[in-house]
Amino acid sequence: MGEPLRRRPRRGLADPGPAERHGLVCRQPEPMDEHQRLHHRRRRDAGEQRRRRVGRARIEQRDRRRRLFRRRRRRRWRRRLVTAPKIKVKICERISVFAGLCFRGRKNRGPAVSSESQVQALLQLISEGFVLVDGDFRVIDMNAEGERIEGRPRAQLVGTSLWDSWPDLKGSPLGDLWIRAMRDQVPVALEHHYSWPDGRSAWLEMRAYPNDGGLAIFYRDITDRKTSEEELRRTQSELIHASRVSAMGTMAATLAHELAQPLMSAGAYLDGATRMLRNMPAAEVREARQTIGLAAASIRRASDILSRLRAFVSRGRAQLETHDLQAIIADAGVLVLPQAQREGVELRFELDRHARWVKADAVQIQQVLINLIRNAIEAMQSTRDKTITISTHLMPSGSVEVSVADSGPGLDASSVQDAFEPFRSTKDEGLGVGLSISRTIVEAHGGTITAEHPDKGGARFRFTLQRSRAAA
Repeated sequence: MGEPLRRRPRRGLADPGPAERHGLVCRQPEPMDEHQRLHHRRRRDAGEQRRRRVGRARIEQRDRRRRLFRRRRRRRWRRRLVTAPKIKVKICERISVFAGLCFRGRKNRGPAVSSESQVQALLQLISEGFVLVDGDFRVIDMNAEGERIEGRPRAQLVGTSLWDSWPDLKGSPLGDLWIRAMRDQVPVALEHHYSWPDGRSAWLEMRAYPNDGGLAIFYRDITDRKTSEEELRRTQSELIHASRVSAMGTMAATLAHELAQPLMSAGAYLDGATRMLRNMPAAEVREARQTIGLAAASIRRASDILSRLRAFVSRGRAQLETHDLQAIIADAGVLVLPQAQREGVELRFELDRHARWVKADAVQIQQVLINLIRNAIEAMQSTRDKTITISTHLMPSGSVEVSVADSGPGLDASSVQDAFEPFRSTKDEGLGVGLSISRTIVEAHGGTITAEHPDKGGARFRFTLQRSRAAA
């Protein structure tokens, strides 16, 4: 069976190693002096720093790639959101072309069965209601979604006149629109609130595409979208009203002081007039009349302040009417003037006479101005030179621009970018909704609002309004 396995003896410390057995001599490293150790540490530290730099560069490169990927992905989504409606319109136009082929095939009674079957298959796949009418407005075809929205089967409507199946359309603006689309051979689109004879009603988005032999009408139910938009408008109105009431809580003390002065003056004048009337000779009648006139003027001033306060707090829907922008700015200045005087802030007005009449809701624009001016006053608490400049001018585009600029510390880049985001405030006690509400109001007026940091310092807010052509 062979020799038994023997354990290989361990090599002792004195036994020669592989290098010595082959005649190689391993030299021990010589001890390093202080200069060599310092040089070695420097090389080691330099290597570590180089590795760290390479690591940071790789991390930054990875982050740049991720940001680039996200940016490209956002761009792709934006392109899809932009091109989706265009693709949808093209599909509807293609279906309209197919419908024209069906008309020609039915007239010629030729081999257009394949084209008609293609249209039928395509119509059943789309998510919109579809009605096809010929030149005499007779219903030729309808898809399943159209049956669902209409609430009647296809067999009941095909072959009937459009005016008989939908009697409300005859002589209505919607029916006239279909007639014009057929006559002028132009596509039309609109949103219409339609009511059926059985009591149902819905908002429908309709588009009609004319072709050689008739009209292809597409429609879809947008009632949910309209309801959501109405709820959003109602919520915005409630939020704007809550902001007005919250602003009144801050202005209550100031207004109390403002109202106390004219009322006290009126009381003093009337007391003096009462004393004079007791034993008043005829020569003093004129002086008494002047005193009573001053009292009446003070009372009227207090009444005007209360009227502005009542209009500011009152809730109501935005009504765009022609208003004097200078009067709106003056009313807003009266409401914030006591706070400005208490804080030592000077209000300056630079108003362009060519930018006077605007189309706006006076109370809401007054609220925007009060929000901007109050923010400017609070931002300049630690500033020595406190000045707020309110200016207006007419832009080349024809709109009116209103600017509110202060001499405070200004806004940094992040604050300029996020100034109008909701619930973002630089104040500890602020809710961060004032500027967001101001943007909502300005955009509801068809304008824009921006924040910027001028070169000379401070902060400047600008918003635009529609100029009233009638009064201009």
